[in-house]
Amino acid sequence: MVRAIALTLEAAGIPPSALDASGARTATGYRVRPSDRPRMVCVDWLGPPGSGAAQEEEAKLTECAAKLADRGWEALLYRGPRRRRFLEVEPAGSSPS
Repeated sequence: MVRAIALTLEAAGIPPSALDASGARTATGYRVRPSDRPRMVCVDWLGPPGSGAAQEEEAKLTECAAKLADRGWEALLYRGPRRRRFLEVEPAGSSPS
């Protein structure tokens, strides 16, 4: 699912974040990571220090959620540790009723 979500966001024109060879973040964008919950992944908005990524994360993640919803995914915005926001994403219709 991590790859599927990343491909969906890429196809929607949303830029991914990037790291250089030393592991330093070099570009602002989304990062998709596994969730500790089955059939879910998380999406963060990250950037290099001083890039302003933390200030724009709510708007950018809301945009990501809309693009994912248009393509058959369910994405919910949460506030996590250190008050940083993230999306939890799962296939639409997979939530228990």
